[in-house]
Amino acid sequence: MRFRVSLVAVALGVSLLIAGCSQQPTSGPTATTPPQGLWVTDCANRTVDLFAASTLGKTSAPAATISSTQFCPTGLAFDASGNLWVAYASSDKVVEYAAGSLTSNPLPTRTIAGLSQPHGLAFDTGGNLWITNYLSGSVVEYSAASLAGTPSVSKSFTVTTPLGLAFDASGNLWIADHGSSTVTEYKAASLGSTPTAGTKISTGLSKPEFLAFDASGNLWAGNQTGGTVVRYSASSLTAASPSPAATIKTGTDNNVGVALDSNGNLWVTHQSTTQGVTAFAAADVASGGSPKPTATISAFTNAQMAAFNPPPSNLPLP
Repeated sequence: MRFRVSLVAVALGVSLLIAGCSQQPTSGPTATTPPQGLWVTDCANRTVDLFAASTLGKTSAPAATISSTQFCPTGLAFDASGNLWVAYASSDKVVEYAAGSLTSNPLPTRTIAGLSQPHGLAFDTGGNLWITNYLSGSVVEYSAASLAGTPSVSKSFTVTTPLGLAFDASGNLWIADHGSSTVTEYKAASLGSTPTAGTKISTGLSKPEFLAFDASGNLWAGNQTGGTVVRYSASSLTAASPSPAATIKTGTDNNVGVALDSNGNLWVTHQSTTQGVTAFAAADVASGGSPKPTATISAFTNAQMAAFNPPPSNLPLP
């Protein structure tokens, strides 16, 4: 089987901007306040890098790096306390890093082992952690209560080749199935028992990886093949077969992660040493097309997922 290294969010996860000084940066995406720190996983380098708000889009030098003996970090998510959780696909583990030590190359505070090429991570509003297992074709939930002690699976269901996942503002769970080039919704009301599929998207997708929602409830997906990111309007997500409202050509193949800041600027990760992470101004991606990047972070060998933290209040959970 071809090994998959996936992120998005970028999402993204997704996702975010903090309030602060209103001075606009001299480079990087258009913003009324400087973006907060952007976290990016790099599979090949086995690192998770932080790019500080004050220099985001101006330098490819990370402000902090978490290096690990685990292999191929892919997805990442922050819990409500600000602790960072990272999926290590090649080590079949997800590890937690304490919020207070993230800038000092911390050791893990908790490890979930026995997974099967984990990629996507997302927390729901109850603090439960959802993980995609690409190799075994499953999505598993770890309850918030178990995460405080000995993590244990509270729910598992089948998705053939799951990668990214994200919750919308209503608590519905959306999962990218890489092999079938689809994204499927699982209704919030069903997640407490047997997850039930709702809307299924196929149009506009080509090996989707990570997912993200913006403040308006639009769904964004990074396509690994074709070099595009697609956006589905919130109003279309209740249709039987939604079509993209916009298709953005962001460069070469191997787009994987998508993250949106609170000003609507789009950040895209690429499994490419030449592109790394690219940013696009909100106005430039509104109608699709081939916009020029407003910033590029090139400090990666194989960038995976990207997310801002802490998340702003106007975006759904990554």
